[in-house]
Formats: sequence, C-alpha cells, structure tokens
Amino acid sequence: MVTYDYIFFLGSHPTLSAVEAWEVLARSELQVRLLYAAEDRLEVSLSGVVPEDLLTRLGGSNRIAEVRGTFSQEPSAQDLWQILDRTDMAQKKMTVGLSVVGIPRRQAATLGPELKKLAREAGRSLRFVTARGGGGQLNAAQVIFNTLTRAPNRELSIIKTKESYQVAQTVQIQDIQAYELRDTARPVRDVQVGMLPPKLAQMMLNLALSRLPETGSQVILDPFCGMGTVLQEGWLWGHQMIGADISQKMVAASQSNLAWLESHFSVEARIRPALSVHDIQQAIDEKLDQSIDAIVTEPYLGEPISSPLSPAEADARFTNLAILYLSAFRNMLPLLKKSGILLMALPAYRAERRRDDWHTLPQSFLDSVTDLGYSLEQLVPEELQTVYPPTARGSLKYARPDALVGRELFRWSKA
Repeated sequence: MVTYDYIFFLGSHPTLSAVEAWEVLARSELQVRLLYAAEDRLEVSLSGVVPEDLLTRLGGSNRIAEVRGTFSQEPSAQDLWQILDRTDMAQKKMTVGLSVVGIPRRQAATLGPELKKLAREAGRSLRFVTARGGGGQLNAAQVIFNTLTRAPNRELSIIKTKESYQVAQTVQIQDIQAYELRDTARPVRDVQVGMLPPKLAQMMLNLALSRLPETGSQVILDPFCGMGTVLQEGWLWGHQMIGADISQKMVAASQSNLAWLESHFSVEARIRPALSVHDIQQAIDEKLDQSIDAIVTEPYLGEPISSPLSPAEADARFTNLAILYLSAFRNMLPLLKKSGILLMALPAYRAERRRDDWHTLPQSFLDSVTDLGYSLEQLVPEELQTVYPPTARGSLKYARPDALVGRELFRWSKA
C-alpha cells in the first residue's frame, strides 16, 4: 500500500489543534498512523493523499505539508533542488519560499543564491522568498500572496528533528482572509457578549462530529446560539443547523449574520438554519425528542470582568451559573439520539493575570451532569496522550493569551 507522510503545523492551542486533526483524520476513509507529535506539529502517515479541502475544515492547523525527503545532516541547496526539480518542467519561472523549524533563520537565506544558480543551470528562473519578522516560517499571507501551494511554485520547510532533517512541501495553507471575514465583517458584532471565534466553533464541531457515524449531513443544535457562529460554521459544511436563544436580540443577530453569510459564501439555501426564541431552562418542543445528532454550544459565561477573580468570587459565579447549566443539561438530554453527542464550552476564569492558573467548575458539577444521564468522554485520544497529557476531567482549554475568561471544552455522550 502506498502511503504519504504529512505534517500538520499546529496553531496557538497545540493540544486542541492536534486532537482536532487526529479526530478528523481518524473519521475519514484514510488509514492513519501516528509518526511523530510535538508542541508545534503532528506528523502522520496516510493511506492516500489528503483531501483538497481538508484545511478549510480544521480550525486549529495553519498549514499541511507533505514530507518529501529525510536527511541525516542539514540538507544542501542541491538536495532541495532535487526535490524542486520534480515540479512541472514546462514552467520556466518559479517562486520558492523556504521556512525553517529548529534551525537558525539566517541559514535559510544562505541557500537562496545557491538555489538560483542551480535553477539557471537548468534553464529556469527562480525567485526566492524567506520569512518576515522574527520567526523562521513564512506566514500564511506570504504563502498565499506568492501562490506557493500552486505549481510550479513551492514552499519548502526544513525541519530539524532529534535524529534527522526533514524537507516538507506545503500543500495547503489556512485561508486567513476567509476566517477574518466570518469573524469581523459580519453585520452584527458585540464584544460584550463574548463572541465565539469561528476557528473555535470549527474545532468544537469537529470534536463532536468525530464521535458520530459518517453519514453526511447531521442535525446539530445550538441552544445558546448568540451571534450564530456555530450555526454559520455548520451550515458551511452542509449540516442541518438549529439555533435558539433566550434573547430576541441574539436571534435577530443570528438571522442577520446568516443572511450575510449566504451572500458571501457558498451554502445550501434549502438547509438554512432554523431559529427560534427559547429559554433552555424550559422544556423544548417534544417533536425534537431523539432527533438531534449533536449539540454544540457555548452557553452564557457570566458577566464580563476586568480583573482576575478571587476563589470566592469565582465560586459565587459558578454557583449561579450551575443552576442555568444543569437546567440546560436536563432539557437537552431528551433531544439527543441514542448515539448523540454534546460538546460544550464552559467558563474558566483566570486566577492570576500572568499565570496559566484557572478557576474552573467544581467536580461536583460534573458529577451532577453524569447523574442526569450523560457520560463524560476523554477528549485526548489514547494515541496522542504520551505527548499531549490528558486532564483528569477529560477537558481541553482554549483562551487567548491575555484573556481573563477562557473556555473549558467538554464532550459528553448520551449514557
């Protein structure tokens, strides 16, 4: 069987990003085998080539590269040219971007003149691009602007591992403009609401759907739909989305944002998300009982804060929020199919501004959810646990560097 080795370069939340990539691949038709995992990248062997649209479905990875060569010492310009020379020979001009990982950035620049010389000797013209700023990798904007994923152009990455050097060719790069549009160009935004980033919404959907049968379109509910971010990301993938919120204002915001999405992106009008005003603390229409494949949602996280909370302040918040959350869990359970999944982002409050120390919902709350008829799942797959240690709670955290309120992601199945 022919196999292909790929490296997934992970985003700012590497554990969450690695789990997402692994779960999506494991659910695909490809056979996947873990080769290497690190803080910034995940390397896998696949039984086929990656789908062309894979990176558009991964919120946590910023590029995918195919391993094209492995060397016992740092590869020379001649080594790189032999890899580049496999490209379409009919094209006389090419642009090559060179990124380095684990190697001083200056060493990449020294290869440029040598590569240009080798190209001239082969009757070709080569333009050379290196990273901007302080890092060794080209940023996504450089890759996109220079069309480095389209032949004959290429981005090559030289990656130093413990035993060798790898050369990988970028095959997909994250479409940063599309994410920016879906995040900031929507007609209705409200930072006080604590807007869910589209990338995180994608990751949440992937972590939920990875536990469901691969049957195409799924029925997905967001009972705290807010600005409609989960709804828009699910709709883009062709799922049947249902949204509700206690606030008429939020439902109207979702309606406006979804109408904007329909005018700017390719979506199926026939499965436009259904929206309603509803308080999840009240029972939902019995017609929806056992009709939902997955519930993916971020509930109300509490009032905005401007400074870290003390333990007593955090406990008081959690006591009040637990009343809302447990009512929601109780009313959501009948809606799920037997194999249904609930993926929820719950609040975590930073204990000290300059430390990665968080106040989280108590274990007693999680036990109460289990008592209602849910089974809490471990989010980190066994195959990744030696590199990305699982938490005792089975959760994963997501927080921006200076954020005072983060998210703790949990996945439950219907017991």
